[in-house]
Amino acid sequence: MASMRELSEAILGQTILNKETEDYMMTPRGPIRRPAEAVEVEESVFSRPLDMEGRFSMLPLRDVPGGEREFALPLPLAEMMNVFTAPGRALTQSDFDPEQEALDFALGVTGGSAAGTAPVGSLAMGVPRIQLPRGVERPGAVPEMDDRKFMQPKMEEMTIDAERVQFEKPAISLADYEGKNALVTMTDRTPAGDVIYGARGVEFNEPLPLQGGQNYMFNNPGEVWAMDTGGASTVLNRGGDMIVLPMNMATTSVDFPTMAPAAHMRYSQNSMNKKNKKYVERLIKKGGDSQLPKGDDQVPIPDFPGIDAPDMDNYLAGLSGPQRKTINNVFNMVANPSPKQIKGGIKKVDGALTNTEMRMIITAPEQLDIPSLMQIENVGIMSGGRSRGPHMTYNTSLSGEGLGRIDRPLTAQDMMPQLFPRSTPDYIDSKDAYTARLGQRTVPIDEKLLRRLGY
Repeated sequence: MASMRELSEAILGQTILNKETEDYMMTPRGPIRRPAEAVEVEESVFSRPLDMEGRFSMLPLRDVPGGEREFALPLPLAEMMNVFTAPGRALTQSDFDPEQEALDFALGVTGGSAAGTAPVGSLAMGVPRIQLPRGVERPGAVPEMDDRKFMQPKMEEMTIDAERVQFEKPAISLADYEGKNALVTMTDRTPAGDVIYGARGVEFNEPLPLQGGQNYMFNNPGEVWAMDTGGASTVLNRGGDMIVLPMNMATTSVDFPTMAPAAHMRYSQNSMNKKNKKYVERLIKKGGDSQLPKGDDQVPIPDFPGIDAPDMDNYLAGLSGPQRKTINNVFNMVANPSPKQIKGGIKKVDGALTNTEMRMIITAPEQLDIPSLMQIENVGIMSGGRSRGPHMTYNTSLSGEGLGRIDRPLTAQDMMPQLFPRSTPDYIDSKDAYTARLGQRTVPIDEKLLRRLGY
């Protein structure tokens, strides 16, 4: 097997040759003919960084636009190649970003990125990502209990213009990881990699990317989970190679991420007149004008820049959870005010979404109607590093890999039965669920657990 140095020299030599013979590219399996579209857009690695999109973690493959697959450097080698060519590109690349390149270099050599995240014992082969064509979907109505403890009006239809992503995930047995600890952590029901272009016939001014959720670990190579800095430090202090088991939260869990108020904003920008926008903006600045349901967060946001303000996503990402919830609840209130709120001076506004409708837009379609049993779907593994990560709501990403899908039905109650004394297999008591959500739970994958799970 060739050494890293020999492989690098071969690739660099072929790159120089490719300036004269651009129909070919070097891969770990030798030179192959480039796809026609790649010849038009790709440049030398000395003038542009290698694109990381679609690369597998270990296999020499890359998914390219159009659903095709080609031989290419695996993600870790591609990252190291960018580190190698960065000094030269600093002189030739017009949009060279020294801060980002320095961060990529640091993560590459310290194991905080995919270059150092292939965990011992994992599949480490990457999960194929399938981009589905954009289209208008018509999910069925999902009436649910809102924060005021009564049902939202039933929707006959919710049309959503979206581009969806699917991941081909192998079945994973926990028995293969006996002796490790499992991190049982929370996840909302947003999909990862999907893009929303509009809803109910209203086209958004800019697409709304959804970040996950369960599939975050598959949509972001080299990253396994996103969370706040404090929680990440707590988890890493327990060990750097734990198995990660995200458990589904309730349908209302999608209210917390930045994507929730962003969906409200994008819809209202093109569905609400100026007068109604000004009215809603005043309510947001006043924290709901004391008309939000008792017990809800009513946090004034006096610096709210307005529904049509530019760079809204970055503004929302800088807000606290209670502030984002205030925005959601103001839109929900004016879209469907209760009799008490109307008596208190709140008026119904055309062009606003209820929170139920907002949840329909940003919830993964396959998770719309599953029960709130804190189900576990995916399996990942940590590798001990951390980075800033791509998630707008959470400022830290744990390094690692998504392994696949659990090979049998599994819930948080199965993993931690001592935390669910009031629950049954078909019903999760709200007090038990609250207890299970506190902190980051760590469970040893030992013989006792495996026997209870039927392995």
